[in-house]
Amino acid sequence: MEPLIRHLKAHNFDQAILVPTGYLSLLPLHAAWTEDSSTSTGQHYAFDDIHFTYAPNARSLTAAQTIATCTQADSILAIDNPTQDLPNSGQEVQAAIAHFPQHQVAHSSRQHSPRCRTPPLRSLWT
Repeated sequence: MEPLIRHLKAHNFDQAILVPTGYLSLLPLHAAWTEDSSTSTGQHYAFDDIHFTYAPNARSLTAAQTIATCTQADSILAIDNPTQDLPNSGQEVQAAIAHFPQHQVAHSSRQHSPRCRTPPLRSLWT
């Protein structure tokens, strides 16, 4: 990953989409690291320099990019930590809704069960 990161940084890229194939698709490439004594962990990770995302293959990446160019979302429904076990959920929700002019945030209620309730299977097919 180091040669790739050097190349991306040399050309002022701060994000990249990885399309690994075969056995490479099993590896967390974004978490590759080199030794770095200047950090608290002693390691410098690939994602410290470049924001990596993944696509399963080039065809699906192209299809997703095509859909994204002709789809515009102007609203969001954000569900804020229904089980009350994510300490930074509030900040994440606020960061997400900042990108949408219309938003609705659903907060948890202690009177509701944290489990999802699904209808019986027979009702899905009748």
